[in-house]
Amino acid sequence: MILCLAMAGVAACSAGVRSEDGFIIPDTPRRGEPPPILAVGDAEHEVKYRMRVSAHGEMSASERFGTTCNAGFVPSEHSATFEVSSLTVVRVLATAIDRSDLTMVIEGPGGPYCNDDFEGRSPGVDRSFVSGIYRIYVGTWDWTGVRSARPADLTLISPARSESDSPALWRQAN
Repeated sequence: MILCLAMAGVAACSAGVRSEDGFIIPDTPRRGEPPPILAVGDAEHEVKYRMRVSAHGEMSASERFGTTCNAGFVPSEHSATFEVSSLTVVRVLATAIDRSDLTMVIEGPGGPYCNDDFEGRSPGVDRSFVSGIYRIYVGTWDWTGVRSARPADLTLISPARSESDSPALWRQAN
């Protein structure tokens, strides 16, 4: 398992690289390995992750996560995991490499958080998250199955926290 840490102003991965634009790019897990756990929160600096994932739809998001989750179809296994150590704003965005219509579900405390078209046809969530572990499922609007998986870039950004930040920014959005 790859573990990326971003606490106390230090952002480092036990495996992966940092891009020129400041993103941490974790190594891609080998077949059968779980996705990396990306840690966010309590950082003095902005923390940014970017990774390539496989987007596909095997099961209805509303059947898996409830009827209020109208997010097309999702894979049976999550695409990525992030852990929040304390109340933190996180922006998660999935962008298709081709012209696919992607969807996203984030499962965790207070969720699921479901989205289809956050920026154009790209799904995303931008909100405060409470402490806990969150699993991200990147799917497609239409059923595709595993064999028709589409490549997508998954981006997570957690802004730096400072003493001057408004408490409302970090309050759980309901």
